[in-house]
Amino acid sequence: MTTFRNILAGVLGFLLMFSLFLWGVFFTVKSTALNPDFISNRVEKTDITQLASDFSDEYFIEEIPEDMRFFKDVVYEVIADHEPWLKEQFSSAVHKGYDYLLNKTDTLDIRIPLEDLKESARDSLWLHFMEKLPEWISSSDDEGLKNLIYDNIYDFVEGIPPSYLPDEYSGLTEAQLRVYVDLYFEDIEEQITDGHLPAYLEDEIEDALLPYFNQYYDEIVEEVPSEIIINEHNIIISEDNIVSLDTEVLETVRKWVGVFNAVFYALIALMVLLIAGIVLAYSNIKKSTGSIAKIFLVYGISEFIAVMVARYLVPGFLPTGDLPDSFQNLITDTYTSILNPLLWFSIGMMIAGAALLAFSIFYRRGQVVEVED
Repeated sequence: MTTFRNILAGVLGFLLMFSLFLWGVFFTVKSTALNPDFISNRVEKTDITQLASDFSDEYFIEEIPEDMRFFKDVVYEVIADHEPWLKEQFSSAVHKGYDYLLNKTDTLDIRIPLEDLKESARDSLWLHFMEKLPEWISSSDDEGLKNLIYDNIYDFVEGIPPSYLPDEYSGLTEAQLRVYVDLYFEDIEEQITDGHLPAYLEDEIEDALLPYFNQYYDEIVEEVPSEIIINEHNIIISEDNIVSLDTEVLETVRKWVGVFNAVFYALIALMVLLIAGIVLAYSNIKKSTGSIAKIFLVYGISEFIAVMVARYLVPGFLPTGDLPDSFQNLITDTYTSILNPLLWFSIGMMIAGAALLAFSIFYRRGQVVEVED
């Protein structure tokens, strides 16, 4: 009978060990890929402005006209201004999307308003443009602003105060007009103090440039919709731009997510039953706790070693060599974060195993503690 009990306990212990390894995988997936907080927290910790800057400089800089490249730093400043809003909208969309995928709601309704963003971006863009203007005017290395003005010189000179131009400037050639533009810039540069323009000159420049700025900005954003709507049928960007979603695929995903969650909790119940079975098989607290302790310790130590090896060796083999540093760091940090739940679970199992082992060693059946009066 003792042999049968030992064999039964051994089989149950093997099943418990296998269940722990399987549940560890499920726990990792549920804590990361199926956890909206994990996704939104990763985005919250990401420097979106730096990613946009590195990505643009690496892949799109050649697509930007040379006389407009000086302006990219202003765009990055605008992205930085709106980064909190972008992360907030992303987090809201992720949580609503996961509520649908996790079967917490029966309908999907994500709305991302863009109208206020467009106006806010306009103000932010102009503000940073004016902040950078003294630097562009004073810099001898950056001719981007002057080149842009030269390319649009007939429009620009209309905003220059008449005192800088001859009476009949409309008949001057482009080369002749550039002389007056240069004189205007030289005069402005002389008035720059500590990187700032005098207030009256800022007003003067704003009167000259703001109408053209608004005109160009309106042309750029006129195709941007006022709102993006995502539901279980479509992604509605505008009346002319609607992406239909495969409802059957979404329903299939929701179904399998439900199956995944059912298996996740079934594994917990199974492990509880297996532990109870080991206790009953031995019918001895000292032996059963010692056996369970060894299982927990073996699992915890082996899983901990496996995770640490994966944390330090695998990143060197990730295909990130051609990506900018910010993207490499993002991928590496995300990979490490995905392993963290399993790492802490293995540590928890080692602690639990050590506690049970200590209990089994010092446990004395029927031990009586005498209390002195």
